[in-house]
Amino acid sequence: MIAAPPTVRRPQCRPIGTRRRAFGRYGQNGRVQLLGLIRFIAVAGDDILAWEACERFEARLPAIGADPIHREDLQMMVLFGDASSALSALSEALDEGEQHGFALAAGLVQGIRSRATVASSLSGFTEGTIETLFEIASCALAQEVAISPKLSSIIRLAAPEHAGRFEPSRNRRPDSRIREPLVMRPSLRRTTAGVPGRP
Repeated sequence: MIAAPPTVRRPQCRPIGTRRRAFGRYGQNGRVQLLGLIRFIAVAGDDILAWEACERFEARLPAIGADPIHREDLQMMVLFGDASSALSALSEALDEGEQHGFALAAGLVQGIRSRATVASSLSGFTEGTIETLFEIASCALAQEVAISPKLSSIIRLAAPEHAGRFEPSRNRRPDSRIREPLVMRPSLRRTTAGVPGRP
């Protein structure tokens, strides 16, 4: 049995680690869980819009069966219960950023929990999962959600309606283990000025 992660309290959020059910490799009903690292970015120096967008995104998570693992300022780690709801939520946030003047950059990996002592890894995920998450997140520019080719194959099965949204990244790092990251960009492209990294 997978041990429950330790309870860590932070303001304005339920205790992290208190869960109604144990999670393994798959979520409820056998759906693939995704672990996301999401960073909201101020455009043209407007921190308030980015902060409000981050608050709105976090507030929507319980409705889609997602759990915030950790949040620090404008960056949060989230466990999504299934691929379809994760990609729908992030797609909506990308489009909202185009309309309301903020940006986000995110990375997604399959959320695999460690069978070893959970205290040895952040919130009980394997070290490889956490390392890959930070690595793939570093491939995402503003207004991009990055994934690995391996996760793309899973998404084609678990969330085929989103599979066609991903294309090769323009931000490939030569030192990265992920040689060909894929990214999802907004379906709307309205604001361009002040978005970091946008051509």
